[in-house]
Amino acid sequence: MAWRATTSGNPVIHPIYLPYAAEQLSRHFVGDSARHIEHFERSAERYEQFMAAHRDATDVALSVARRPRQIEQDERVWSVAALKHVFDHPQRNERLIDLFSSCFGRQPPIRDLPTWVSCLDGPLELFFQVQYPSPPAYLDWLAEHLEQRHLIPFVLDAARRPSRRPLEGPVTVDAVLLNPSNGFAVLFEAQVLDDCLSDVPYDSLRNQLTRTIDIMVEPARDDLGGALERRSPDRTLFCMLTPQLFRDHPESRHYAALLIDYMGCNDTLVRDLPHRDEDLLQGVSSRLGWLTFEDLLRSFPGACPWMTTT
Repeated sequence: MAWRATTSGNPVIHPIYLPYAAEQLSRHFVGDSARHIEHFERSAERYEQFMAAHRDATDVALSVARRPRQIEQDERVWSVAALKHVFDHPQRNERLIDLFSSCFGRQPPIRDLPTWVSCLDGPLELFFQVQYPSPPAYLDWLAEHLEQRHLIPFVLDAARRPSRRPLEGPVTVDAVLLNPSNGFAVLFEAQVLDDCLSDVPYDSLRNQLTRTIDIMVEPARDDLGGALERRSPDRTLFCMLTPQLFRDHPESRHYAALLIDYMGCNDTLVRDLPHRDEDLLQGVSSRLGWLTFEDLLRSFPGACPWMTTT
């Protein structure tokens, strides 16, 4: 497509929102990378065609602009573009140490990795849109506590069907920064405008944030591909990634209230992860953090070009 800028001779997906060629992103997806790249390419194409046809965007109704301009608020686009820039930066580790120190403390909240240098020492990997199977311990627990977690008869009936699918589908983590040499990892949950999803079909009390933290403490599996089987749950951090607007106004988002609760007290994690042993959850609250895209932009100028483009 003629409108695309190029990098290393290859067309980038979008010069502002995703300034990378497909080949540069493919290595960061496990499994069917083409499906993810196609989503980005189609979104960018719709956007450019729409903007070319509407030179005065202020004349277009919100209902008309929402889908073709979805790229402007797509958390997948924001997280991929920003974290890819961070990952490729020549001073990546030095600046990540400053960033993680501001988020989690000067010393990592990990018992046997005493410094951020030791966490990041080694060849790092970055993966996007990683799908983790729901923890077996949770599936077993939910099967025994269905009537405590839902109240609609047809949902409970469907849950008891012998031929039904698992009671919870896979958990998609937006990004995973991993050091395969020592198991250190950071799981990123990105949101732009959306709130935390609470649409687990058979568990009306479970939500997206809780599901991701559940994955954080789950032992790594050997069937995920890449180097993801080397992640150590005891050496894994969780990081919420949002615009600064919502960290300034946490009252506006459900995930903010939950995360602040979880960061402040392990008791709330024990409450919301009843299938987990309380001893396993000790100290997990200190491994939860909240960064903003503006934080990334300050530490890694150019990480979010749409925030600096008028």
